[in-house]
Amino acid sequence: MKEDKKMIQFKEEGPFAVPQAGDGSGYAIVGVGSAGVNIVDHLVLENSGWKNVFAFDADDQKIRGSVATHKHLLGRTRLRGLGTGGDRDMGEELAKFEAPEFLRMVAGARTVIFVGGLGGGTATGVLPVWVREMRERGVRTLVLVSTPFEFEGHRRRDLATGVLHELQQEADVLLTFSNARLLHLQDAEKDIRELFRHMNALLARACTGLQRLVEDHGSAPLPLSELREYTGQAGLENCWVGAGAASGPGRIERVIEQVMASPLLEDGTVWKHAESALVSVVAGSDFTIAEYGEVVKLLQDCLPVNIPLRGNSTTEIRAQDRLQVTVLFTAGPGDAFQAGEAADKSAKILADVPGLDPEEEEVPEEEDAGAVFQLDASDSEGETPQRYFSRQEELPLDQRRQRGVFENTEPTLVDGEDLDIPTFMRLNMKIKV
Repeated sequence: MKEDKKMIQFKEEGPFAVPQAGDGSGYAIVGVGSAGVNIVDHLVLENSGWKNVFAFDADDQKIRGSVATHKHLLGRTRLRGLGTGGDRDMGEELAKFEAPEFLRMVAGARTVIFVGGLGGGTATGVLPVWVREMRERGVRTLVLVSTPFEFEGHRRRDLATGVLHELQQEADVLLTFSNARLLHLQDAEKDIRELFRHMNALLARACTGLQRLVEDHGSAPLPLSELREYTGQAGLENCWVGAGAASGPGRIERVIEQVMASPLLEDGTVWKHAESALVSVVAGSDFTIAEYGEVVKLLQDCLPVNIPLRGNSTTEIRAQDRLQVTVLFTAGPGDAFQAGEAADKSAKILADVPGLDPEEEEVPEEEDAGAVFQLDASDSEGETPQRYFSRQEELPLDQRRQRGVFENTEPTLVDGEDLDIPTFMRLNMKIKV
């Protein structure tokens, strides 16, 4: 008589499914408002395997065009898909009315990452309400938002600042990115929509990197308590991001080059305010601990200032030989509002220049202002980018208030200011080279 042997059978179903919000173990990434929907759309297109992505907006066309897995039109019967028209109070009412549907859609999520742009009506009104709803249910909440340009008006910027104070009280972590960082891009001179597209793509990568940093199955997941210490207070700007991806030989060098070439890092403000760098590394199963160490070392060598690094690496089967690195540079406690003020200054001249505070002490002319910045180990005091930037020569510009092509036209006067005269002349600015 033969003994029946029972064996465990494994059913092959391809790659592991990405945890979804409703199964009690996943992350919900929620885009709110026009900018939020654009950000999650970028995220889905760059990471097609993600299914726990949600889009909420009061604009019917925006929701219909979204590629998010789950999407919902806010105020369908009341607003008929026409949006909030920049009315923050309307957005807050919608958030309260739509809260049951929102909670149903993200039920079971342990962590919710909110993304959006502040200063308008939808995200500005909805985010504080929904973040509070999540916190009351014991759900971890991470918020990434972009803040308005100076030329968008004081109303939008004041509104954004007020909401940031609310979010600071409600969210576990709040990261703010200034749109003004991108004013130096050539694409922005041709089409302002290109500038917003750049910011949406960067915030999508920041969202991905943040999610990987706190993932429990990473090599060294970042606890929220530690993440809060790195991010500190959130003013109009407290975070900058650089990201890169490459595969094949030399992938580490190419990825770090992409990280350092991020548009948010080009004007040098980050090197003056950043106090830490959070590094997310995603690679295939062939990625070794030695390669991870090489990534960290090369990144540290490329930074122009000494910033402590904190990283987390994640292995994904579908990544194969592809290496993805996202670095979040954070301002740290007490420096966020100064960083926001630096964004205002860069917005005034429409071309960010490294360096900086006008109150900084002037340097004697005999110093070599044209030298390329290098760290000199023999310097007892130590060279820093701040010292280098502060001793650069000023660009000699014609300060005569000529009106150029507007010479024979009526001046465009706003609050007594002739807007036809270049900004640096009207405000008597000094630009360094």
